[in-house]
Amino acid sequence: MARIVVLFIAGWGRSGSTILGNILGQLPGVFHVGELCHVWRRGIVENALCGCGVRLSDCPEWRGIFGKTFGGIDLTLAHRMIELRAKMPMHKEILLQMLAPYASSKVDRTAQAQYVETLARLYSGIANAGANRIIVDSSKIPAYLHALGGIPELDLRVVHLVRDPRATTYSWLRRIDRTDGGSKLAMERFPVWGSSGRWVTWNAMVPAIAKQIGAPMIRVHYESFVVKPRETLEEILTLVDDVGRISNDERPFVGPNEVELNPTHTVWGNPSRQRTGRVRIEADMEWSTALGTWHRALVSGLTYPLARKYGYFPPRRAHRRARDTGGI
Repeated sequence: MARIVVLFIAGWGRSGSTILGNILGQLPGVFHVGELCHVWRRGIVENALCGCGVRLSDCPEWRGIFGKTFGGIDLTLAHRMIELRAKMPMHKEILLQMLAPYASSKVDRTAQAQYVETLARLYSGIANAGANRIIVDSSKIPAYLHALGGIPELDLRVVHLVRDPRATTYSWLRRIDRTDGGSKLAMERFPVWGSSGRWVTWNAMVPAIAKQIGAPMIRVHYESFVVKPRETLEEILTLVDDVGRISNDERPFVGPNEVELNPTHTVWGNPSRQRTGRVRIEADMEWSTALGTWHRALVSGLTYPLARKYGYFPPRRAHRRARDTGGI
């Protein structure tokens, strides 16, 4: 039996995964599911909007997938999966396992097995719906990637998406009201230290976990993507060339930095996942003038070693050149 190809977009949030995933979702045989890790709470329990614009319980695509896979959209199963996920190892536990693989663990193996088995059924159901050769999952969370690595049926390929930590920190400080939830709510916010810490943790763990589970990975910078989206897409598609070559005519570009987006069936993600029609790909640089000096200094200090490794915070003499080429 052929394994299910999953192109997993990983990294800290507010780095462009939504638009990138939706562009990939326009390609033939590619199904962008959005942040599938949240389907149980956001999609089923809260009945948030699908990317196609209707409630998930009313979406023909997801009704069909859950109907054939689980006998229907099941609230009891969703609540059980939320409980099981809380028992899965998170980043601290995974890191300790990596550093001391033979040390005793408090992980509930029975719960872990149940959680992974149900996920395997879900991804199989998605793959069997229509002509889905590749599933694009923009869940981003390293711990979730680690869980997927325990599913033998999945053939994982990882896109590590990174963005300047000053930009992501500023974005997490802003209040953004959601219109796609099951009820009125605002997007989660993080203080400077919280976002910076997660930027380091998540972006350090992605390549480590990809290596551990044997998943091929490429790193993509947001700053390069928004300047050269065609070239970035071409680079990403090299990860799945063996699945089937996608010609230039089948890609959604209608200009150098403009795409034509049709609705997708993303279960959760940034509210911008519902944007359709002609969408221009351009850098969000509000942070460069709006993020205060103290906050800049704090972000830089907290993230410097890893951010420098990934090409940010260049030496002063190279600053102008780096800015002209997208900041990396």
